[in-house]
Amino acid sequence: MVSDVEKNLVVGIDVGGTGTKIGIVDARGEILARDESIATPQYTDFNEFVDAMNAVVQRLIREVGAEGRIRGIGIGAPNANYYAGTIENAPNLPWKGVLELCKVFSAKAGVPVYTTNDANAAAIGEMTYGTAKGMKNFIVITLGTGVGSGIVINGQLVYGCDGFAGELGHVTMVRGKQGRLCGCGGRGCLETYCSATGVARTAKEILKADKATPSILRGIKNITSKDVFLAAKAGDKIAKEIFKQTGTMLGEAIADFIKFSSPEAIILFGGLTKSGKYILDPVKKAVDKNVMPIFKGKAQIEDLQDVSMQLANFREVMPMRLYVDDVTTEKLTSVLSENGGTAAILSAEGGIFDMLSGIYTKNVNIDVFLKGHSGDSIRVDRIGRNSESIMHPALTVLLAVQPNVLSGMMSNGTFRGRGLTARFMYCMPKSRVGDRLYRTQPIPDEVARCYEITIRNLLDEGTPQTPELIYLSPEADKLLEAFAGEVESKLKSEYSDIPDWAGKLVGAVLRISGLLCRAANAKCADFLDLLESTTVSPEQMTGAIAIGRYFTEHARAAYTLMGADDLVKQSKYTLDAIIKNGLTEFTRRDIMRICRSFKKTEQVQPVLNHLTDLGYLALKEAEQPAGKGRPNNPAYLVNPLLYRDAA
Repeated sequence: MVSDVEKNLVVGIDVGGTGTKIGIVDARGEILARDESIATPQYTDFNEFVDAMNAVVQRLIREVGAEGRIRGIGIGAPNANYYAGTIENAPNLPWKGVLELCKVFSAKAGVPVYTTNDANAAAIGEMTYGTAKGMKNFIVITLGTGVGSGIVINGQLVYGCDGFAGELGHVTMVRGKQGRLCGCGGRGCLETYCSATGVARTAKEILKADKATPSILRGIKNITSKDVFLAAKAGDKIAKEIFKQTGTMLGEAIADFIKFSSPEAIILFGGLTKSGKYILDPVKKAVDKNVMPIFKGKAQIEDLQDVSMQLANFREVMPMRLYVDDVTTEKLTSVLSENGGTAAILSAEGGIFDMLSGIYTKNVNIDVFLKGHSGDSIRVDRIGRNSESIMHPALTVLLAVQPNVLSGMMSNGTFRGRGLTARFMYCMPKSRVGDRLYRTQPIPDEVARCYEITIRNLLDEGTPQTPELIYLSPEADKLLEAFAGEVESKLKSEYSDIPDWAGKLVGAVLRISGLLCRAANAKCADFLDLLESTTVSPEQMTGAIAIGRYFTEHARAAYTLMGADDLVKQSKYTLDAIIKNGLTEFTRRDIMRICRSFKKTEQVQPVLNHLTDLGYLALKEAEQPAGKGRPNNPAYLVNPLLYRDAA
């Protein structure tokens, strides 16, 4: 039986400078639903932002069946005033001035709304459910793009007279003009040294001062705190020194915080704590060195990132499979499900096409490949096995095959007719037989280093629970629009031999631009616990279009090898025969009667699939015969516009 307390639910919202996270939580602190799809900077109008939050909240309520059970909404936001229910002049949000957050949101949601800053919210959460449960005196310090803090004394959160007390991130650590300029207008604030951005600033200063010590960081143009962490893991001396200086200053500040509040614990939270021992060891050493003897050993330094968050999210971990080779469609679906919807097929052979052609089984289903490309959801229900649902599949297929494999692809009417061949990007490099060198020219060190850093950054990031949003800049959008117009104008002329492939080229270029953008921004989002909303730049779109043009010429060559030229000729021959005979509906048998060149149904079917794919024909839904008779011969309908164009 469910108690009244267990029925009560609340909504928690974290408003960040780059993304806004929303969740529904029960009385035990268990997250029942969550969403991270709102990119904060996309809303220049505050009321539209509130509308977007409310829409997500209402959707999550419906998804978990929580209608009538929500007792309130709590919001953590920069410069949030607990007393007034407002956000006031937050420097990293798109809206300025005093914003009536609680009043406006409550009117839309129909439930009470409360707000405070993110560090205060973290302190309340930890006191209720987490590491600080049972404690009455502790401090939570958040280490992200800035340094925030939530102070609890005698079981009460410290707000001060105006709701803004406890800005420990703006305690002055370096006085005078030599102190770093802070966003608050002051100099030498703790935040300018011990935040993620502060680590990056320290890195630049040390590299400039010490030009003799070798460092991985010297090859990175825009250094981030994550770059420093990866370098430290690799044994880089300068990276370790950066963390030593950062941790030492943070430890000195914490020692002062202990002196004025005598807390039971200092709880560190935020992306920078993912640096682990590299920053925590110097913090603890500096605290022990600088704290008064009377306070030694009383305040524990807790890494909330490693303790509370990991325990709360503990679950069985399935070993990740980065790629498969020889796999059936059924097993591929299971691999996608186990890997969060992502998988890759990497092979130096074309055996996957033999499998898809039905060489091993009569029940072949290429839907997993088509949906893995489009991102459409996959739902599989089988007798005797658990059902599998994949909401956002992403399948990569990379094959290095012999020319005869390509020929086999085109001869398969199902592959061409359902658009599988049009979804591949083809590369047919010129043969170098007779000109090959025993010792190949090595890849330049700079290129190899950049490639390694990008791959490490991508692999080191966690898999997002919801799809990340990538936007086109206005300039990139115009470039893509112009390219789309160019491709469309050539579909009936220059690209008439590859219309199915060229028809998907603009979409492919859009995907490529997203990949280029994502790779360029891989180093920042996950490390700072931020939903990074990236934007495709004009340069990245220009690069994607250039790649698309490269693949176009290779696709034409591949289609020629696959017999596309013959298919085009046969399709034109068949279309002319249809028009000449005035057909509006026909069967395969009818086509074989008027087109004597077709001797077998296997010859005519790829042509009919091709004409259907281009929109000249449409397959008529067949009427099944009564009893156990053979299925009717499939019929095709002719597009009426064909005769108008012919006239």
